[in-house]
Amino acid sequence: MTLVLLPGLDGTGLCLEAFAEVLRGRGIRAQIVRYPTRDPLSIDALAARVLHELPPGPFALLGESFSGPVALRVARARPGGLRALVLVASFVDPPLSPILSLAARVGLALPPPGFGLRALLLGAAAPRAEVAGLQRVLREVSYSVLVGRVRELGRLSAREDLVACPVPLLYLRGTQDRLISARTAERLRALRPDLRVEDLAAPHLVLQREPAAAAERIAGFLAEVAPELMLGGA
Repeated sequence: MTLVLLPGLDGTGLCLEAFAEVLRGRGIRAQIVRYPTRDPLSIDALAARVLHELPPGPFALLGESFSGPVALRVARARPGGLRALVLVASFVDPPLSPILSLAARVGLALPPPGFGLRALLLGAAAPRAEVAGLQRVLREVSYSVLVGRVRELGRLSAREDLVACPVPLLYLRGTQDRLISARTAERLRALRPDLRVEDLAAPHLVLQREPAAAAERIAGFLAEVAPELMLGGA
């Protein structure tokens, strides 16, 4: 009875720890899967890693940003306990133009400046401590791994995985997201008309900037489609 959290581009899971605590306060057990920080792995290899770490019994998957396609690849394997899937600020096609992808690779070679993290990920109102925390997290991961993941996104094709997903789907969209187009969720819903889309007044890092609101939407979704995932059951 677990919500398995798959992290964003850094893969460390450190940015999800506070959100996991908020989920527990809403009656949802959370397990964070952490990716290697020195070993570049493809989306297929990451999905295989996740499959080996899934809990026994019923669970749901959450894929944040980069990990949305990983979560969909896992779901396509139809693990027996899977009951629902949540995508957060994610995508099934390359999210960046070639120019932005190149800029991202160049930027990741440098200590990420605070103004850039605020502009693209955290929002202008993000406290200095949150910006510094994200900078520390990014320094935990080797440049080759970060760039490898950006390149993976440039080759991304997860549409078939979305169509094949065997469980109910929720998409959390940040209305202030400067990385992922607001039209992305609508393109996903064109492929999966049953996809539920929830908007939150948040930048790209929805779970870090609006954890309580995100947890509330997720808890409501799981209580409806997979009540056995909630602590205490249905």
